[in-house]
Amino acid sequence: MKSLMKFLAVIAAVMSFVSCIKGDGDAEYGNCYIYIPQATQSGSLNNHYNVPSGDGPYTYNFKVEDGLLKIMMGVLRSGKTEGNPYTADIAENSAATDKFITEMNGDSTDKYMKMPAIYTFPSKIEVGKGENGKTFYIEIPVSEVEKLEYDSKVLVLTLKLMDSTGYPLSEKNTEVVVLLDTDSIEKHF
Repeated sequence: MKSLMKFLAVIAAVMSFVSCIKGDGDAEYGNCYIYIPQATQSGSLNNHYNVPSGDGPYTYNFKVEDGLLKIMMGVLRSGKTEGNPYTADIAENSAATDKFITEMNGDSTDKYMKMPAIYTFPSKIEVGKGENGKTFYIEIPVSEVEKLEYDSKVLVLTLKLMDSTGYPLSEKNTEVVVLLDTDSIEKHF
């Protein structure tokens, strides 16, 4: 009986030790690339980012604060790694916006409209050590969105990652077409 107890104690000690060792789930894996997570909202069907994305409190991708509509955006690093710091430059892509509007409006409608220069967003995002990504906002004065000239319009703005340090840009999902539905958003002001 004593030998059985000793054997079980040894087994318990070994299992305890083995359980403290990092498993495959904790291992670093994947390639690290920088991308805009909002470009994946459609599940890779396209890079459209609808604002608002729904009517429930858990689907809001914006907030209204201090007279500003703040559209939530971000940069993210793929892969699982220790997480070195990195930066990403962000710019407007007017040519992509113009192309999108031409394709969507065709000859019969003018529902889609280039977002006038009523917005601001940071031109560079800095992500610290140990962080995977960072949130930033496109900020638009609510008073501008409420103007009659934008009623029943979808304001279009295309953002693109231009450069990064620390990790390379992804081949996909570095550009997002923000589609601000003025009729839907005004319900939240």
